[in-house]
Amino acid sequence: LSKQNEKLVRELKIKLMEKNYYRGLPFDLRPRPARLDRADVEGFLTEMAQKLEALDEAPVPESSERRPTTLRGRIEHWLSQFQTDEMIDCAMASLRALKVLGREDTKRALQAFVTKHPEFKGATILILGSQKDSSSVQGYYSQDVADIFPRVMTVEEAAQKKVETPVVFLDDIIASGGQVQDVLGNWFEDESLKKGELDEQRDLFGEVEREYLRARRIGFVFVAGWSEGIKAAREACEQLKLKAEVYAHLGDDQIPFAFEEVLDDLDPDSVKQFKEFCQYVGTNILLKAGKTTEIAKQRALGYGNRAMLMISRYNVPTQVLTCMWCGGNTGDFIWHPLVHRRTKK
Repeated sequence: LSKQNEKLVRELKIKLMEKNYYRGLPFDLRPRPARLDRADVEGFLTEMAQKLEALDEAPVPESSERRPTTLRGRIEHWLSQFQTDEMIDCAMASLRALKVLGREDTKRALQAFVTKHPEFKGATILILGSQKDSSSVQGYYSQDVADIFPRVMTVEEAAQKKVETPVVFLDDIIASGGQVQDVLGNWFEDESLKKGELDEQRDLFGEVEREYLRARRIGFVFVAGWSEGIKAAREACEQLKLKAEVYAHLGDDQIPFAFEEVLDDLDPDSVKQFKEFCQYVGTNILLKAGKTTEIAKQRALGYGNRAMLMISRYNVPTQVLTCMWCGGNTGDFIWHPLVHRRTKK
């Protein structure tokens, strides 16, 4: 057993894989893809591990017991699940393009916003949503520029204290804008803006908070944002008669998306195969998690199906390519994500 010919064993495993022998079995039993033995892989794993080492990953579920514990091991294992050399090339290119937002990005976004809108200097930073939302972390980061934005509060605190400054809602990423619409719809009891499909509990406001917001200049600052989401947020503010400026520091042209330019230099047939495999993994994991067929198809490549490649240091937005952050049973195998997302429930 200890002196088997490694090349022969690998060839036999590849033949078994072609016959679907490994269906339903963990990926680490399958033959190691040849692509991962090339000379460039070691340097790539080191580079990607350095990029992701600052990420505060969510607690790992029990279903991930066969997942490697080291960051380099997790990156290599995630790549190996794509099996073919061509798809692994696509996965490596996607990882190279992945952008990790940090507190420096928040600082630059606030500085750029106040340069464009100097009337907001001295404004009070408010949390968009509740304490469990990403905005609360962004509020903490905002104090890196306390000379520009000296206070961080909840809307309730600001209204109670009757803070007279303009206010700025700060968050990391706005995608389609549904979450912002849902927050505002619940705050102002506007049913047309509420998004029940998000399945999130929202805090409700009284008339004191509503009048407070209607009475002053409001800024919505996002470190990064899709043009679709910025438009949706502006329309929601107009509908609620809020005097608001909506700003995203990084726009669509600065946000990487897996199937929008990132993979353009690779073979189109390989990219097509990679995309179809990502769709298969995302769709089936979501179906097994209880989502409807319609929702699973709409979110197979991340919410909005744009396969965004941008995460923050403390969590992964649902708009990111689903197979990067969502794991589970596809029906054919157990998929291990690159990083786990922290849910709000």
